[in-house]
Amino acid sequence: LFVIAGIVSFRCAAVVGTGPPAQPAVGATNPVSTVMCVPILGTALFGHMNAPRIYSELTLSARKYAQVVSGAACLLAFLVYGGLGVVGYMAFGGSTTPDIVAQVAEFTGEGYSIAFAQALLAAFVLLKTPFLAHPLRSLLTPFVSPGDTIDTASPAVNLAVATGSMLLVLICALVLPNLGEVLEILGAACCAPLAYIIPARVALACGMPRCQCFVMGLAGVLVCVLSLTAVLGSWTGLLVK
Repeated sequence: LFVIAGIVSFRCAAVVGTGPPAQPAVGATNPVSTVMCVPILGTALFGHMNAPRIYSELTLSARKYAQVVSGAACLLAFLVYGGLGVVGYMAFGGSTTPDIVAQVAEFTGEGYSIAFAQALLAAFVLLKTPFLAHPLRSLLTPFVSPGDTIDTASPAVNLAVATGSMLLVLICALVLPNLGEVLEILGAACCAPLAYIIPARVALACGMPRCQCFVMGLAGVLVCVLSLTAVLGSWTGLLVK
């Protein structure tokens, strides 16, 4: 990711001042869109599905650093993604598209560096997907191979379960109408509890300070209510139109 960010930043810097006449960058973010983004960002940064397993595999001496490491990772990810957004807008202004890598390649030509960045990005997505689907694989493995878990199943079974689950997700994404709206509902109804409410309850059971757990749980309830309200309000507006 750091290599990709460096390549894109370097190519965007080369475009600054020499690019096409760009539309002025204008603020397009609205409160509704921001609220709907909170659940998915919370899941990605604070409620990652692999966090319990990773934490359980740490030694007792290393666990005391888990909070610092995870906080630093979240901050670093925010800086990297935010930096990419800044250099993209510096290069293309209001004409910036969601896929900055493709936009740079289209304007300056793909070249070896962009091809390398795209290959790294594809490898990153493919290699991390089995780990992202770890909870789903844990549930499906006993059905495919009764008596086995994801840790005891053979490599062939794990490969079959991982490949099958990814193909199932791909098929659903291709055939499901209004995928964006479905993901908005899932984010509001599921991601907010997974990122805030359930961790707060688990932390309380583990002996964490009650005040801290209460604040986190209350924030989760608030995010869940606001995001659901935003999604339903957005859908109502579309239906009225």
